[in-house]
Amino acid sequence: MKIAIFARHSLFTDGITSQFLARPAMFETYFVDADDVNAFENIVEISPSIILVEALGEFISEKNMSTKLLEILPQSVVLQLDPNSVFVRIFSSEQRQVHQIGDLIAIIKDMAPISREIINV
Repeated sequence: MKIAIFARHSLFTDGITSQFLARPAMFETYFVDADDVNAFENIVEISPSIILVEALGEFISEKNMSTKLLEILPQSVVLQLDPNSVFVRIFSSEQRQVHQIGDLIAIIKDMAPISREIINV
């Protein structure tokens, strides 16, 4: 399954990215720098199933950012991660608690239209 992490470089996103990269049998992981002028073109080229968006106040607006991602990739699921919260916002309206990477992977497994035999965390 393709996962794109759409964020600015930070220790938070580096940590998340490394956790997904450590599971190459489960995830094809990409990091897309949100500050790159070609960020949206890059994410369209990747065409991920799941887009992880870092919630940052400096982004245009987290809601608008996630909405724009869904507009250009309607087949994707956007999960908004906030480094200051234990919640993942699933666009459009759902929130779930995430205390560790295993919780995040469980959410993705529940949502992903892939074989459950492939993902065994």
